[in-house]
Amino acid sequence: MRLADVLDGTDSLVHLEAAHDAAWAATDPSLLRLCRDRMAMLLGVEGVKLRLSEVERRQLAQWSSGGFTDRETAALAYTEHYVLDVASMTDELVAPLRDHLGDEGLVDFANALLVVEQRMRLELIWDGVL
Repeated sequence: MRLADVLDGTDSLVHLEAAHDAAWAATDPSLLRLCRDRMAMLLGVEGVKLRLSEVERRQLAQWSSGGFTDRETAALAYTEHYVLDVASMTDELVAPLRDHLGDEGLVDFANALLVVEQRMRLELIWDGVL
């Protein structure tokens, strides 16, 4: 059973969907999509969330080897560190992404990433329980 099915018709689903929609509207959706896909790989999410070809999957798994713009690389580095150890995030780790997005853009991206990550983790937990 999917989380959305259980919450269907409730205020919780309405609020979850509103937060999700706001996250995608607040930042560049192509950049957020790229980082969502990397996050899904790190968290072991498959299926609908990760519609990548094998070539795209390999490229994204090895993102630090090149093939991405400086902006995408900064966002992927931020995302990977965020997922693996958010508590140790430093100004030095954040600076490259801030340089590309600006202060407000960085805040919007960080909030959007949080919403996407939390929803993904909720779905993982829900799928694991039922």
